[in-house]
Amino acid sequence: MSTYTWEQVSQITGLSMADLDALSGQLDHDGTDVTEDGQVTETGLAVLKAQAETDVTGKRAALARLESYRQARERLRDDVLVAHEAGASQAEIARASGLSRQWVGELLDRMSPRA
Repeated sequence: MSTYTWEQVSQITGLSMADLDALSGQLDHDGTDVTEDGQVTETGLAVLKAQAETDVTGKRAALARLESYRQARERLRDDVLVAHEAGASQAEIARASGLSRQWVGELLDRMSPRA
């Protein structure tokens, strides 16, 4: 069975030494030992690669969700402005959107053209 140094594992996985240290600590905490005599075992390497891919996939999914939230927030801001320009009061906008009147007021203040 082959073993690898942490530097080799870093090169193979593309993870930094700090990321590997954190990941190894997380796995140790969960009861998964990826080393033998200070070297990463072949099985340990497979576990680290799988965990790293899971983390990367999770990160990508979270970033995609955040992007969709940003887009929704932009649409919400546009709709608040449209409603205000159409004559809706801040209280009406707040009730319809689920936002606080204070937040609606601050948003409209930021979006209003400065004289």
